Amino acid sequence: VGLFVGIRIPFDTLSSEEENAYFASGIHEELLRRLSLVRGLSVTSRTSVLGYAGREMGVPEISWDLHARDIVGGSVQAWEGQVRIHVQLIEGPIDRHLWSDAYDEGLEDLFDVQTRVAEAIAEELEVIITPEERGRIEDQPTENMVAYELYMRSTELSQAVSEENAAGLELLRQATRLDPDFAVAHASMAWRFLHQWMLHGGGIDSAGARAQRALDTDPELPEALTAKGFSMGFAGEPLYRRAVDISPSHPWGWAQLGALGWWTGDHVGGAINARRGVRVAPYDGAPTYQLVNCLGLVGMYDEAFRWAQLGVEGNPNEFWLAQSLAIVPFWRGDMQNARRYAEPMLALGGGNVLA
Repeated sequence: VGLFVGIRIPFDTLSSEEENAYFASGIHEELLRRLSLVRGLSVTSRTSVLGYAGREMGVPEISWDLHARDIVGGSVQAWEGQVRIHVQLIEGPIDRHLWSDAYDEGLEDLFDVQTRVAEAIAEELEVIITPEERGRIEDQPTENMVAYELYMRSTELSQAVSEENAAGLELLRQATRLDPDFAVAHASMAWRFLHQWMLHGGGIDSAGARAQRALDTDPELPEALTAKGFSMGFAGEPLYRRAVDISPSHPWGWAQLGALGWWTGDHVGGAINARRGVRVAPYDGAPTYQLVNCLGLVGMYDEAFRWAQLGVEGNPNEFWLAQSLAIVPFWRGDMQNARRYAEPMLALGGGNVLA
C-alpha cells in the first residue's frame, strides 16, 4: 500500500542572508527527488507544496487538504561551509510527532546527509527499500559543489515565466560546463527547453539533446526519461512507462501518458493515468491539464471544470492550471468564457492558445 508522504511545508531557511533561501529550496527539491525513488512511498511534488508556505493552516488541515497521512517538515541553516538540517515527521491527521533528527555536517557531506534523511524517513514509515532503490537514492548527482549550488539556485526560478526560465537555463549551462556528467542538471535544462517550446515555440531539439545527455550518464533518471519521451512525440510512451515504474510519484510521466490517451482516442485510459499524476501533484499544472482534456473529450464538462477549479484554488499562479480552467468552456463552445479564463495565462507569461 502506498503511503502519502507530504514534504508539504517548504523547508525554512535560518541563514542570516536572505539570499540563502535558495539553499533550503534546493535541499527540499533533492530530498523529494530521493524519496520519490522509493516505490512504496507516494510523494507529493514540490510545486504542489509551495502554496502552503506562509499560510495559517494547521498540520491536520494540510493533511486533509492533500490526502497525506504523513507530513515532513524541516529547516536548513548554512554558514561558512557548514550546514545544519533539522527534519521532523508528523502523523498528519492527528498532528502527532513521530520522529525528528538534526544533522550538522560540512557542505562536502551534503549528499550523504540527504541520503540518510531519506532512508530514515522510509524506515520510520516501515517502507522497504529494495537494493535497487537504495542504489539510486545513494547515487551522488555531482562531485562539483559549485555546479550543485548553481543547480540549486535554478530551482527557485519558474519554468513558466519566460525571463525566469531563461535565467534558470543560464545557471544550468554554467553547472553543466563545470560538470558535463551532471545528469540531473541536464534533465532540468531539458524541461526548461520543453517549457520554452510549449509556451513560445522553439527548443524541442535542444530538449531532446539535453535529455539524451542526461541519460548517457544516468539511463534510469525519471526526469530525463520523460523529457526525452516528450521530445519524441508518440514514440515516447515506453520511456514514460519506464519513468513511472522507477518513480510512481513522477507526475510528468503520468501526465504524458494521459496526453497519449486523448491524442490516440483512449480517453478513459488517459484519464486514469492523468488522475494518478494529479494524486501526487494536485497543484502542478500538467496532470490536471491532461485530465481535463480527457474528461472534456468524452463530454464530462462539469467534472473537468471541477478538477480545474480545485487546481487553480490551490495554485492560482500556475500557467497550466489556468489553461485547464479555460479549456473547459472551449470544449463546450463557449468562447467568451474560454477567453475570459484564458486572460490569466497572458499575465503568467505564456501565449494564449485559445486566441
